Amino acid sequence: MTTQELLSRLNKVSRVGERRWKALCPAHLEKTPSLAIHENHQGDTLVHCFGCGATVTQVARAMGLQVIDFFHDGIGTRSAPIAPRRLRPIQVEAQIDWVKWVNERLAEERKDLFTSACEHIKLPEKSIRAIGGFWHYAHTALAFPMYHIVNGLPKVVGARLRSNDGKKWAVRGSHNGLFIPVNMYPQEHLWIAEGPTDTACLLSLGFWAIGRASCSHGVEHVVAFVKANKPHQITIVADKDACGVVGAKVLASNLPVPTRLIVPQLKDIRMWVERGATRAMIEAHANRTQFRLWQNPSIHSAS
Repeated sequence: MTTQELLSRLNKVSRVGERRWKALCPAHLEKTPSLAIHENHQGDTLVHCFGCGATVTQVARAMGLQVIDFFHDGIGTRSAPIAPRRLRPIQVEAQIDWVKWVNERLAEERKDLFTSACEHIKLPEKSIRAIGGFWHYAHTALAFPMYHIVNGLPKVVGARLRSNDGKKWAVRGSHNGLFIPVNMYPQEHLWIAEGPTDTACLLSLGFWAIGRASCSHGVEHVVAFVKANKPHQITIVADKDACGVVGAKVLASNLPVPTRLIVPQLKDIRMWVERGATRAMIEAHANRTQFRLWQNPSIHSAS
């Protein structure tokens, strides 16, 4: 949906600058417009209410729309390429022996608490173990090693924690990295998720999958992983929110192989599977979107 189409659904719209407007916020009652609207150069519509603090998710719900309606022509259909993000050199500061750290924590793990935590998030133990997950006794949380790709090989650079109440944080001294099934052979089709539990969810369905620490981190590490493992095609599974979709687009614009971007029918892939989605359903949903190169050819050839 275009920005002009969205503006036509709002009240008291006025232009305040180039590609910028203000309007009455549909998420709350007000007399003075406090909803800020901005159209970026990709044609996506960014909104935020300075009156009630509503984000694009709340605004979309109040308008009877979906978050993806705020992105021009949905996802993956724009002909103009997104400018790839300038990648930072990968630097690994080995201040902590993370392999030793993981092994020591595994040695003191209580298997019954690990089993209980896996049951709590409704994922099989095997898929959590596939990305190196274990129960961290001291922090009373699941721990997931994070990796950088160094000289083509995965190297542990930190750990992400997840408690049973959903709190997420990293062990002090960690670097954000990737969640990788290090003992799984590379396949032609790579799936990329957001977060360790979504990655484990895809693995439980038989997909070859890796995950990022968040929607806005890890682009350079994914690129390094792709160059080392050479998949023929990639599916990025974005969370169903504005940050997830934008972050997935930025990642796709930096990948050198045909890529498609999909959004689950619920908040994220794990919730969708938890509510009954099967591998066949996910593949059917994904097959509605074609693989394509998102990179700007001139930029790619010049690099």
